[in-house]
Amino acid sequence: MKEDSVTQRLRANSYQWRNIYNRPAKEVAKIIYEDKIDILVDLSGHTAGNRLDVLAMKPAPIQITYLGYPNTTGLRTIDYLITDNIASPQFSQQEFTEDVIQLPHCFLTYTPPGKLPDVAPVPLTKNNYVTFGSFSNLAKFSPDVLSLWANILCSIPNSRLILKCKPFVTLKVRHKMFAFFSQRGVDASRVELLPLTATNYDHMATYGRIDIALDPFPYSGMTTTCEALIMGVPVLTMRGNSFAHNISMYIYFSFFFLKLFIIYLISYL
Repeated sequence: MKEDSVTQRLRANSYQWRNIYNRPAKEVAKIIYEDKIDILVDLSGHTAGNRLDVLAMKPAPIQITYLGYPNTTGLRTIDYLITDNIASPQFSQQEFTEDVIQLPHCFLTYTPPGKLPDVAPVPLTKNNYVTFGSFSNLAKFSPDVLSLWANILCSIPNSRLILKCKPFVTLKVRHKMFAFFSQRGVDASRVELLPLTATNYDHMATYGRIDIALDPFPYSGMTTTCEALIMGVPVLTMRGNSFAHNISMYIYFSFFFLKLFIIYLISYL
């Protein structure tokens, strides 16, 4: 189990600390039951290293899932899912096995890194063209997402796109991405693919190279949306019909405002 300063802070502020890493589910469930935990909160959902195998045994009378996975767990043994009325609106048809608790405001918070670069001037003023960008996980770059972004580039002369994620360190992955855009009329010179940077400070500084961050769908950004905003970069997102799609809705721009914003930027040219 990877431990860091957050682990140390939480341990120091807890009444009792249990390390359950790699311990069998039955053993962990027994520990929770014997500790007489009243409310057990899962922060992982169906992400790597989760312990849903433990929650499936219902070792606590009330079990809640929150934060780490924007979807239902599908487990009847988990009683509640915490969200908000923007990410999971009343009219949504998404089904949950849990009872949904809608917080009155945003269901998550963001704490920026301790050291941040200065917010950069709008790149357009120096470049004389609009630069879009997304630093989300490659798995979120579906063909529908990339096709829409290609259409945006085709619609706005001289515009550029910067994508940044870990797999772009691989030549084969970069070639595949360039080929996708080329087939849709976007020259490779207008698309820049960046791998991970050495430090988080360098990563945050890279936001200074883009004018507008593009939010993927149907799984929108979470940390990347917060990072863009803290670095002064507006984020364009779309309302959807699921929890995962609406995470960025607090910075929602309609297509009408998107057009106005682009016209405003182009007026600088």
